[in-house]
Amino acid sequence: MHSEVKDDNYYALLGIRGNASAEEIKRAYRKLAMAWHPDRNTAPAAEEKFKRIQYAYEVLRDPPRRAEYDLATRYRWTYVPPETEVKAEAPPSDAAAGTKPGARSAHTAQAEAAAPAAEADPAPAADPPPRTRSKRPARGKTARAPDADAAAEAAGADDAAPAADAPERPSAGDVTRRLWITLEQHLHGYRAKLKITRAEFCKICDGSGVADPTPIPCRKCEGSGEIRKTGFGFFFSLRTTVEICPDCEGKGALPPKCGECGGTGTEVPKSGLLHFDVPPGVRLDAPLRVRGYGKAPRRHERAGDLLVELQLATHPLFEPDFPHLKLKMPISGARALAGGEIQVPTLEGELPARVPAGAGDGAEILLAGHGLLQDPGSHKRGDLKVQLQVVWPGEFTAEQLALLEQLDRSLLADASAMAAFAAWQERRDNARQAAHKGGAAH
Repeated sequence: MHSEVKDDNYYALLGIRGNASAEEIKRAYRKLAMAWHPDRNTAPAAEEKFKRIQYAYEVLRDPPRRAEYDLATRYRWTYVPPETEVKAEAPPSDAAAGTKPGARSAHTAQAEAAAPAAEADPAPAADPPPRTRSKRPARGKTARAPDADAAAEAAGADDAAPAADAPERPSAGDVTRRLWITLEQHLHGYRAKLKITRAEFCKICDGSGVADPTPIPCRKCEGSGEIRKTGFGFFFSLRTTVEICPDCEGKGALPPKCGECGGTGTEVPKSGLLHFDVPPGVRLDAPLRVRGYGKAPRRHERAGDLLVELQLATHPLFEPDFPHLKLKMPISGARALAGGEIQVPTLEGELPARVPAGAGDGAEILLAGHGLLQDPGSHKRGDLKVQLQVVWPGEFTAEQLALLEQLDRSLLADASAMAAFAAWQERRDNARQAAHKGGAAH
């Protein structure tokens, strides 16, 4: 599975030239909008086409945004549009992986340490980042990164579509980002939005920072590799010191800097927003994979992938216990004594639940099927476990005390209904009679 990137040529989409005037852009947009508006066009793809046309017009009608777009599309195949639709590959289901959805893997712990590198620029050629080969088997043309063909074309390669048995190019390296989601988003799915910033390697020097490997004499040391400094020493005597040239590091010559990137090896960083779907019930112990949005590639590499580590944000009410949910809910002492119906919050809203009469503190009621999804793609859900917390006011009002007194008298009037209390009364009466007989004997 590969990412599907919506990266339109806005000028071609509107059917205009790259130097079109503002009036030409407006005329083209109005014509296409009339043809593709969902109210006029009933084709299934009309709404999506209209949105793309509308967005292209919004960019090209705004001079600053148009200038930014024109500059960015100078290297079209590496451009991240301001709004990009991608597909995130979810890890296999828990049933297939044999793990619990809430489990935390060692990979997650390692990824947290690498998370700040998500917006880092690629390293220069003098100290290149470590490269790793993909362990996936070669799958021919379909195994190429989403922008691989365009990359080869931009680099002037003739083999933009290699043979089916060609080995897969090594990855430039993956990048990990962390995304917090709520319990509601985990249950129902989520349309995520993630900002990324990436600096591509220069297309002229391929990240080396030099235009020609043939060295030329260093200007600072004039080819000697040394810098001589003369000054006054002790008793005003002249003293000469020799230091290694900091520019050429004593070599005496340097390759000329690349005129395109000024010797940095990278282009100006570009930012964009990636939009992708987080599926309902997604596993949290393995990342979502967005192909082609990791570290920037050189010519012999393919772009790395973006790994999105999902973590649950703390909920104000619920505590996850996959696939169940726990909820601590306070109820009044009067409701615990009387029992009856209460409204219990769930992820979908409040639902009625019945409290048994005489429920004690810590009693639990169960709402079956109102927990989290047991597995991605499954409709089976865990339960909502509600732990009741019986609470009384710190101080009673006079009215409340009067009502409690009335309740106490009512209960004592028919003590037989309270078996333990009736038994205690019988033992008390027996004790009184025994004490009375003992006193009479003396």
